[in-house]
Amino acid sequence: MTPEVVLFDLDDTLIVEKASAEAAFREVSEHARDKYGVDPLMFQSSVRRNARKVWYSLPAHPYCKKIGISSWEGLWAEFKGEHKMLRLLASYKDYYRFTSWYNTLLEFNINDKDFAVRLSEMFCSERRKRHVLYPETASVLDNLYAEYPLGLVTNGAPDLQRTKISGAGLDRYFRHIIISGEVNAGKPDRRIFEIALDRFGAGRENAVMVGDTIDKDIAGAAASGIRTVWLQRDSGTCEEHTINPDYIISDLNELAPLFK
Repeated sequence: MTPEVVLFDLDDTLIVEKASAEAAFREVSEHARDKYGVDPLMFQSSVRRNARKVWYSLPAHPYCKKIGISSWEGLWAEFKGEHKMLRLLASYKDYYRFTSWYNTLLEFNINDKDFAVRLSEMFCSERRKRHVLYPETASVLDNLYAEYPLGLVTNGAPDLQRTKISGAGLDRYFRHIIISGEVNAGKPDRRIFEIALDRFGAGRENAVMVGDTIDKDIAGAAASGIRTVWLQRDSGTCEEHTINPDYIISDLNELAPLFK
């Protein structure tokens, strides 16, 4: 195939998202161990569980699910933006962060509100340090950028995704960046893909979407009539699914040969 436009997902396609979040949780949990002697693995598991519980209770959770903001992202997002739901999330931000960490401390019989605030601040700082590209990302984008218009289609809070993109040095590669929180539609909603095509002035038959999630990146693009490349980094994993991507790769280096 020879596409006119190549669209990419961001998290766990171009940048290391889950592992970066886990590393930040681990760093903070080890700090809690140093102060109070807690088991850092148990503490990390507990805070993630408590964060999800609080996150799901927020009135804005249905919106977060729609545009794709996870509970761990909520622990460091600022929720900047004019959309009423972003403003609502911003109003709950401090409550959400504090309650997630404080409830975790209480599970370990630690009643220390100041330390909960400290852990919350520390997690934000640690997570913002980590914008790690996969080893092949930069070289692959360098090569593709010279030949094709590139776009980024990503779910998440605008400020959060923009921070990741700039922190990882990816801004320069993409002609258009479409973030679910900016357009009020998240993958797999067809609208976000249609917005991307409109911005490029491209037809669906001339575009290809590259992403790591079968149920969001691939399903959404396929429903929009866009050809799909499923990046399945763990080639040893065989997932059951009803979506059939046009191509399956295990490394971004396999992209360029597909386009010839």
